[in-house]
Amino acid sequence: MNSLFELTDQQKNIWNSEVFYSGTNINNIGGYLLLNEKVNIPLVLHGGSGISDLDFQKAISLGIRKVNIATASFKALTEKAEEYMAKGEKHNFFDLSEAMTQGTYENVKRHIQVFNDAKYL
Repeated sequence: MNSLFELTDQQKNIWNSEVFYSGTNINNIGGYLLLNEKVNIPLVLHGGSGISDLDFQKAISLGIRKVNIATASFKALTEKAEEYMAKGEKHNFFDLSEAMTQGTYENVKRHIQVFNDAKYL
């Protein structure tokens, strides 16, 4: 049997911030800042999908040392595959593979540039 418990004051504060700052990552970044002050290990940002370039840079400036971008890479790969398949020519595995590799490459390159620019914040 599942029981529901009332939210703590801290949980209510998080909920209110999430409602007020809908569609942003304000609490995630603040949480990383608090963690970074308490631990002496590199921090990882999981779930980077939908985070703006500026928020990536802010998180890195606050102590994030690894960022996962797999979902964004898969999306870029899929978009390039769809573009290739939409062409009216005969398709083959090697050209499809090249298109998908190009999509992933472009996504990773763009993110590396964004992450490297964080040092200037």
